This record gives sequence, structure tokens and C-alpha cells, in this order.
Amino acid sequence: RTRVSLSSGARTCSPQELGEREMKLLSAGAAAHAAAAILLTSSACTPPAVAISQPMRQAVLEVADAAYPVVASVRSDAAGPFAVQAAALFAAASPLEVARTAEKLSDALLSIPPERLDAAAASWKSAYADVARSSSCNVPLPPTDALRVAASAWDAAAASVDPASVAAAARVARPLLSAVVRNEEAICLPPLPAFETAALATADALASADPAALSAASRQARAALGSVPRAQAMSAMPQMQQQATRLSDLRSRQRLKAAIRGVGEARAEQARREAEAAAPKRCFTMSCYDYSLDTGKGRGGIEGYYRPLPDV
Repeated sequence: RTRVSLSSGARTCSPQELGEREMKLLSAGAAAHAAAAILLTSSACTPPAVAISQPMRQAVLEVADAAYPVVASVRSDAAGPFAVQAAALFAAASPLEVARTAEKLSDALLSIPPERLDAAAASWKSAYADVARSSSCNVPLPPTDALRVAASAWDAAAASVDPASVAAAARVARPLLSAVVRNEEAICLPPLPAFETAALATADALASADPAALSAASRQARAALGSVPRAQAMSAMPQMQQQATRLSDLRSRQRLKAAIRGVGEARAEQARREAEAAAPKRCFTMSCYDYSLDTGKGRGGIEGYYRPLPDV
């Protein structure tokens, strides 16, 4: 896949036609671009080579369905100030913590099997098959000022980053990132059914990442956020929260929050079922029960022995 499906109006651009700023942000900062997708979807992640359960798939679909109108309703007069504030916080973070975050995110991204990333990129490319001829490019890109501040902050952190690791992550992320169609000012949205299908493919890819690498990336991202000077964070966060209320209507935001909570609940239920399936079993002559062999405090006694197995 050497063709990048970016559009300028109705025209599709090749990688050579991209501007210097876009290529810099796409390549050198690919790990940072992947952060949002990895962290937002990490709550849906399961151990490698284990397919996500049907309840989890339904939860992901509900998030995609709830997110679609929120994303579609974003306008530049609301998103611009929010992006500028976010870029300022990014620039205020410790360059060393930002560098460590980029490396951890790169490790998490590189732990995804290439075939899963290829499937996700193909799904997004298919979703955008006819978008370049539509008028759906209405999700504003961050303003130039925000991009400039973020790029400058990345340059300060890049000196402490392992270039090989981030470059490798950039290479594997590029097909997925470049599948998104955009014009000079905005990102385009595919039709909702295609959006949901691509979201499921992305969730499948993230579910195959190394859970330990994802956890390390999440912890390090929190450490980077925590390195922002407290006074600046306390000043910016109320403003960003107020600006976020302008991104979409209250009902849509509440629906999206509930859908994201549903992903967490589905993940917890899947983990419970996996732990139950892995518990040791003991069968006797009259009946079969399962119970933990760990008889430590609170885990032994009669309540542990008499728990009938579920019907299978």
C-alpha cells in the first residue's frame, strides 16, 4: 500500500505531494498521533490472539454509533480554541516524559500483528471509497497555530527519543492514518455503516496488542500529563471543559459517555468469564463443582466449594 488516500477537494494526493508540515507530523510524530486511538480504545483490549467477545463487539459498535454525531457536529469555532489549549498543555509537559510516552506508544503499536493493522487500514480505505466525491468533509483540522506549537514541542522531545523505534511505529501506522480522507481544512466522515465496520476492525487490531505494552503506554501518558505545571493545568482545564461543551449537544455527549462506560463494563465481564474458565475444576462421583485451590483468607471455606458449573 504505497498510495495515500488523502484528498484535496476531489483530488487524491500521493505521498510526494503532501506538504512538509503534514509529512513531518505524519512520520516523526506518528506515535503521538496513535496515542488517542490506543488510549481511548485500550479499555476494549484483550490478550493477544483472543478475539473480542460478542458483548464487547456490541459495546464498540455503540461507541461508534454514539461518537458519529458528536464528531460530525464539531465546528472550527468550537474546536479551534480547544485544540490551541490542548497544544499548549502538550508543550508544557516535560520533553523527557513526552519522549518516553512516544517510545511506549511505539512499543504498543509495534506489538500489534501486521495483518491486524493491514485489515484495519483496508477497512478504513474501503469505508472512504466514495467519500472524496461527497461533501462530508466537515470535521475541522486543528488550526495552524496549534499544529505549530505541537510540532515545536515534539521537536524538543525528539532529541530524547529512540529514532529507530518511533520510525518503525511511523511506518506501520502510516497506512492506517493515511486511509483517512481529508481536504485542506477538514477531515471527511464515511457513511455511518462503514464507520462502524472500520471501528470494529480497529478494535480487533487493538485487541491483539500486547496488554503489558498498552498498560505501560497508558501509565506513561498519565505521567506525561502529570508533568504539566500544576498552575497551568488548573488554569487550562476549566477552559477546555467549557470549550468541550460547545463541540456537540448535551444529549449526544451523555450518550457517548454512557457508551464508553459500556465498553469498560463489557471488558470487565469478558475478563471475569476468562478467569472463570481458567479456574481449576474438581469432579466427584455424584456431581461436578469448581472452586479455587487458593484457600487464603476470604477465598477458602464452604463458599468456595459449592459453586455449580454453568451449563455449557
